[in-house]
Amino acid sequence: MIKIIEDIKITGNCKWLEILYEVTDNECEDTDSRAYFKFRGCNYYLDEIMNINNKVHMPFVPEFMKGFDGYTDGVLIKIHDCGDSIQAFNFCRK
Repeated sequence: MIKIIEDIKITGNCKWLEILYEVTDNECEDTDSRAYFKFRGCNYYLDEIMNINNKVHMPFVPEFMKGFDGYTDGVLIKIHDCGDSIQAFNFCRK
């Protein structure tokens, strides 16, 4: 898929990616896990993704981000309704 909105090029294959979990076990702390997904050779952690639907942090969502759930470092994401998979798309200025 290639889409251009407001001089922003959005590319991706619309494939659903599995959300994975990284578990850390520290001697001093309880076991902790972080959710992430792999996209184009990189790991993206969900706790580092800006929530587009949060009106406090994003009161004015750019037109090209509408319909997505979050973004980080040139990647837009959609989270599946069941919450166990994600779609990822690259975005950049045209």
